[in-house]
Amino acid sequence: MAALVASLLLSTFSVIIPGRNLITCQAACMNDPACTAIQITSSSRNCVIFGADITLTIGSCPAPFTCMLKTTTGCIPKARRPIDLGYVADYCSGAVQSAPADDGRSKPCGTFAIGNQTVFIDALLHDGTNKVLENYNAGFMNRWHVLDGLAWDEGLGSWFMSFQNDPFLTRHYFLAAKCVRPQVAPDYLCQCAPLPLSLPLMNGYVNPTPVSVPSTNVQCPAYIQFSFMNIYDGTAKQAVYTSDVPRHVYCANRVWMEVTEAVTRDSYALTAASCVSPSPG
Repeated sequence: MAALVASLLLSTFSVIIPGRNLITCQAACMNDPACTAIQITSSSRNCVIFGADITLTIGSCPAPFTCMLKTTTGCIPKARRPIDLGYVADYCSGAVQSAPADDGRSKPCGTFAIGNQTVFIDALLHDGTNKVLENYNAGFMNRWHVLDGLAWDEGLGSWFMSFQNDPFLTRHYFLAAKCVRPQVAPDYLCQCAPLPLSLPLMNGYVNPTPVSVPSTNVQCPAYIQFSFMNIYDGTAKQAVYTSDVPRHVYCANRVWMEVTEAVTRDSYALTAASCVSPSPG
């Protein structure tokens, strides 16, 4: 178990992140293996991420300061709360479907008929903003208890989404969430930007051309290359697929989402896509 507890120390810092509240700063530290402690400045609310400790010499610091020190011992578990408690919808969210399931054994928002899979997670973050997360059944895992499949971080007191509990991947911490659909007629502030080409091309593929989206069945002459975000952040950020499996690409609150309309019906947040051809020979 890892957590952050109050302590006095003096360290070098590696980065300053502007305008974060405490738990958002804590989450940033949890996602940074080099982070040993954090500090929130009272005036600017900047989050200071600290690196290696420096031995404190008595009298060398005119004003001691209190930091939150990352530790793996003495952690006090925080009681789990309902995943939709305190949820506030994003301006762009359409019809609310349900609270996400957090058992890790099924898709958080359920499985729907082919062509009707436009359901995603609208997550309210700890800083009051919203984030789009995928309807992917491996996304909700518990930091320590992999077998029970819960998405509650009892050290931080926060829900989070990750991919197969891989410690090297980003954990997307949030306060509350609901499963929602996009607006039927999206406000112009809620529309997705044009989907750029997925570059660089993976080995063995050439001739990138744009993918026509949105589409209930994306068409490419041969193969399609996707660039991913969120649950695939830090791992397989690109992949090439054959175009014979129906793939539904739609706009989810300013984020392009792809649904594999096959057995798995998993969804993936996209940053780019290209139709590609195999290299000659």
